[in-house]
Amino acid sequence: MKLKLCLLRYLFLATRGRVHNLNRIGGQKSFDKVNDSGYPENYGVVINSKRIQLFEKAGFSINKKKNSSIGLRGNFVYHEIHSKFGLRKYDPIQKSGYFTALFNSDIIDKNQKISTGLSIYYDNLKESVIDTVLFKEEVVSGGFMEYTYNDKKKWSVIAGLRADYNNNHGFFIIPRFHCKYSPFENSAFRISGGRGLRSPNIISEHISLLASSRELVISEQLDLEDAWNFGFSYTQNFFFKDDKKITVNVDFYRTDFKNKVIVDLDQSTHDAFFYNLKGKSFSNSFQIDLILNPFKAFDITFAYRLNDAKTTIDEKLLSNPLVAKHKALLALHYSTRYEKWNFSFTTQYIGVKRLPSTKNNPVEYRLPEYSNDYLILHAQITRKLKNMEFFIGVENMTNYKQENPIIGFDDPFGDYFDTSIIYAPILGRQFNFGFRLIIQ
Repeated sequence: MKLKLCLLRYLFLATRGRVHNLNRIGGQKSFDKVNDSGYPENYGVVINSKRIQLFEKAGFSINKKKNSSIGLRGNFVYHEIHSKFGLRKYDPIQKSGYFTALFNSDIIDKNQKISTGLSIYYDNLKESVIDTVLFKEEVVSGGFMEYTYNDKKKWSVIAGLRADYNNNHGFFIIPRFHCKYSPFENSAFRISGGRGLRSPNIISEHISLLASSRELVISEQLDLEDAWNFGFSYTQNFFFKDDKKITVNVDFYRTDFKNKVIVDLDQSTHDAFFYNLKGKSFSNSFQIDLILNPFKAFDITFAYRLNDAKTTIDEKLLSNPLVAKHKALLALHYSTRYEKWNFSFTTQYIGVKRLPSTKNNPVEYRLPEYSNDYLILHAQITRKLKNMEFFIGVENMTNYKQENPIIGFDDPFGDYFDTSIIYAPILGRQFNFGFRLIIQ
């Protein structure tokens, strides 16, 4: 009895929580939340979000010699939203939670560890969308086991396997593998692979479509999203005298989707179709990073990413919409002695993106097939004192903005109104300044 009370007291003390109540209003300047609550003359968006979250994390040591322990993790969320997008109402209520019990221990020697456990996840989602009610109740229960080998020198290997039963979709085996090898001094070569499954909530994940004239069409029963991911990365550090350093990192990862929920905005400008993948969908991501320290307190970071992501949409293999194939970054940072002054300058390059088709719209409501590429510049200066920091900066220094980001803004209740095709910043140059007070 005494042990049970101690355990309950420990779990209570390990429990934390968060609560928020958020209200947002947007739309036309002439929109009035009260007077336009019926059939409005002015377009507006009203969102009230209430969320309660409780989470718990506790651990108990069993055998110190073997580093054996039991861990308990839990989470509960209640989330309620009441929202209105013009004439469209969206009122979801979600109750979800998970609990995991796991066991960790060394095996054979200190270089080898095992982790195993059980978990259960529950999700109850009720969505009132316009004049339709969608309901989903999902329970996922299963177990997992993971083996880790680390010789503290060159090799580190993690191999894991979990088995889950989903009350709506059946039984699944999910493997994963990670390996790190250091062939040279100050180097690391990593390879990884595994499977991922996800149950999509299509309305909340694409809520921006409600702020459009599109009808949401769910063509069939939607399955779990199922993907295999694998890839590698290599990191090498070069050290020189006077604290000079060069870091080079190269990585490549590929994701192959066996199933994916397609959001088809290309067939029609009046509809958004949701259906399971019929064909191929993949993403190849290549990135190279170069970090230079030419002299003390001055850092130069360069990064480039190539993202080749394509999906079969309406029986055609197309580039994923609103995804830039090329991205690059150049960042400069300099600090004076004792970091009293800090100077930062960042340049971001965003390549062209394929835009959802609007070719059947009237000319004044059409977009090009691809967006323009563009540069974004940011800068900031920080002055540090003993217990305070003052900063001043500017974002989007070149004042680059997407022209007319809202299609059909002049007729928000018309057939071509769409706020969801955003491919560039909609806010121009912004200055910021302030201070931070450090209390010790």
